[in-house]
Amino acid sequence: MPIYEFRCRKCGADFELLVFGKAEPRCEACGTDDVAKKMSIFGRGVGGGPAMGGGCGGCKKTSCSTC
Repeated sequence: MPIYEFRCRKCGADFELLVFGKAEPRCEACGTDDVAKKMSIFGRGVGGGPAMGGGCGGCKKTSCSTC
């Protein structure tokens, strides 16, 4: 069950939400369903290397600055 990041188009609030199936997300601040999914930033593993083994989209480099 993925956690997604959203931004409310009505009030501008940013929030994270655990989404089950086809559930429609609602803004936690104002309650509207007029929200947009944000592009998530990937986490990093210990030591600054990419999390979960692999780099950017299948790249095997340890730094995305060279991709």
